[in-house]
Amino acid sequence: MYTLEFLEYNDLTKEIMSEKDTLENVKDITLNGKPSKEEKKHLNSVEDWAKYAFETDENYCITAYQNNIPFASICFTDMHITVDFLEEYGNELIKVLTLVYHRFDLLEYLRNDKKKFYRDNRLFLGEIVSYAFIDDDKKNITNIVFGTNDVATITITEFYPDLGDWKTAEESIKVNTSNNFIRSPKHYKDFDYLLDYQNNIKSEDFDLPFVSNGNLGDSDSSENSKSEKKSWLPPKWNEN
Repeated sequence: MYTLEFLEYNDLTKEIMSEKDTLENVKDITLNGKPSKEEKKHLNSVEDWAKYAFETDENYCITAYQNNIPFASICFTDMHITVDFLEEYGNELIKVLTLVYHRFDLLEYLRNDKKKFYRDNRLFLGEIVSYAFIDDDKKNITNIVFGTNDVATITITEFYPDLGDWKTAEESIKVNTSNNFIRSPKHYKDFDYLLDYQNNIKSEDFDLPFVSNGNLGDSDSSENSKSEKKSWLPPKWNEN
């Protein structure tokens, strides 16, 4: 079970914002500092705004708590729903895994400026980003972008903080994206099912060549590499 609060996660300060600051962001960023008379009616509280925003395809955010600890930040927009899973790191809250669910075909939108919604208004898991802190000397960011044409583009970037250096590699491979579709939320706080990352990330994604071992330039897809822990996920998540 999760406890939901309609508060925004601030990726710059690495903390959950207050209700006042969340509403200020809605006014200044979402509404460009010019809320309409109707919008002003729903800015008395963050939950009132969330109810209105869900019905009108405006932006709003939710923080999901598990055992009173921030577990994930969920942001709903007219284009996608982004779920950032959070962990405490020192005195900060950091993103360790991001799942981006598209609400319509983004490629079609970019080509023709038309929103082509998926059948039954389903969502499409279009992107997975893992921020893995391997050790003090090496950090990995793995980005997987899925296309409805059954192609995944995988980018792994390795950062070496002590050296101030980084390197990256990219590869596109064929995948089966038929299981990337999932139902849309039915109401403004119907998001618990999107927090079940173990079911929403299908098993094939864990075994993708070039991803399962987390090493740049190594496409070994042998049974040995598949049986190892998935180092592209943050270390703690391998324990689940």
